[in-house]
Amino acid sequence: VPGIKDSDLDTPEGIQQSVQWLTQGQPIPVDKRALAAQLSQLVVFDFLTSNPDRYTGGNMKTSEDGSRLLFMDNTMSFFIEPEGNERTRAILHRTQRYSRQLYQALDRISVPALEQVLAQASQDEYQILTPSEIRAVVARRDLVRRHIDGLAASYGSRNVLVFP
Repeated sequence: VPGIKDSDLDTPEGIQQSVQWLTQGQPIPVDKRALAAQLSQLVVFDFLTSNPDRYTGGNMKTSEDGSRLLFMDNTMSFFIEPEGNERTRAILHRTQRYSRQLYQALDRISVPALEQVLAQASQDEYQILTPSEIRAVVARRDLVRRHIDGLAASYGSRNVLVFP
């Protein structure tokens, strides 16, 4: 894909840096704040879709200028584990800063909403997600909300929902 580059966020140094940005009490450099917000969204996206493949090397890309994180290589997704897989769950639990808009958008994820959107997107008899996969996404949504709610109870919602 023209115009993309490696972010180096899946290297040991990049992981260490991004963990710091998303940890309570740690600074986020002003020039990295937008990227940190996108990383936080990616953590939730990967947990909801149960994508364990993100930090395996070479699939954390950005726009050419490094300002936009690209959510690529999502083919190992949508396992039916309602509690998420071990890797994405660990990354979710170490993340302590989230987007307020993303948190609010979690309310829109439901079995009927997903069934409706996916029915509109599918063609004929092709099924994008099975009923079990849809239920698992919604169960993981509940876990994300409980995680963020727990952090907000400990640190205050202003300190947890720090991104727009």
